[in-house]
Amino acid sequence: MLEVLARRDLTDVVAVVSRWFGGTKLGAGGLIRAYSGVLAETLDLVGELRCVRHHIFLLESPHARSGRLENDLRNSAYRLQGIEYGAEAMFTVAVAEHDADSFEAWLATHSGGAIAAVDTGLRDLYLP
Repeated sequence: MLEVLARRDLTDVVAVVSRWFGGTKLGAGGLIRAYSGVLAETLDLVGELRCVRHHIFLLESPHARSGRLENDLRNSAYRLQGIEYGAEAMFTVAVAEHDADSFEAWLATHSGGAIAAVDTGLRDLYLP
């Protein structure tokens, strides 16, 4: 099982296989093939996630601009995490750590410089 994880270059993974029958009829080689085969099939079925560090930005926008900004964010490479509506619309946006500078330039272009991004810190997101 460890070999399957190593071949796929997976880390931070826990894999458990439960056996209901003693397996003496399979022999040692058969057990190894059965366990590694089940793990490989399961990984193929569920897929893999990768951990990517993101800056979390808060954007405050007047309601008149919020629909356009939401559309622009949904059609961008940045991850719109949520919107809260109060006196202003508050957007929460996750931006990959290496894209933070380009996001601020993107935001300035798409808002005419009227909306500033407040970086609230880094968070790890698990992405397919």
